[in-house]
Amino acid sequence: MAKLKKVKQYHFGIEITKPHSKEMYDHNNEVAYEMKSIIKAEINEAHMRAIGTLAASGGMDKGEKDLRKIVKAFTGYSFGDGYDLDDIKEEGLNTLTNTENWSLHEEYSYLCHEGIVPKLKQGMVGHKLPFFVYYTDEIMNGRCYINTIETIAKDRLRWTSCSDSDGNLWKEPYIKCDSKQEAESLEFPLRCNGVDAYVDCYEDDDGEGDDGRPIIRELYSVRIKNY
Repeated sequence: MAKLKKVKQYHFGIEITKPHSKEMYDHNNEVAYEMKSIIKAEINEAHMRAIGTLAASGGMDKGEKDLRKIVKAFTGYSFGDGYDLDDIKEEGLNTLTNTENWSLHEEYSYLCHEGIVPKLKQGMVGHKLPFFVYYTDEIMNGRCYINTIETIAKDRLRWTSCSDSDGNLWKEPYIKCDSKQEAESLEFPLRCNGVDAYVDCYEDDDGEGDDGRPIIRELYSVRIKNY
């Protein structure tokens, strides 16, 4: 039997290869530059707001909370109350300068979900799916968000045939899952990205056990509403 030829994968028009190609590296470096510029500006802005509030009232405001949240994302440090705001800012800026692309990809996703940084037109390629899709090129308005669904579902995506009383036929997507935990882990990023999804459980009679009681299987999936 002839071996099936592997289908090439593309992201933002760039062929995805292992190891990364020069085109992938160049694209990711451009995205990284944009990310770092935005995050640097947000660190400085949050620092200025925090300094202003501290001088006026002596309390912690959203500026200081945002500053600590941004810097913690890249340093992993939970700065206590005794840390100087200038030191937190400098630590964040210094760490950001040397942050690798894969880490930027993950942490920008987190900060975007938190509403601290804006979505980009395009994201990085060749890395694992981010927690929150922080780019807009593959997010479709209106009926489907299908690219987002496909990205999150990967090989679990299935289609079910539907019809109405007028004889109209169509297909709707769902994600086949092995457990409730897996379904919940997929539902969450879908909902974070604007997809109207919910966990569904179908109970199936799988015969009788040794004691004569019926064996009920719980089959979990993630269903997509309003597709």
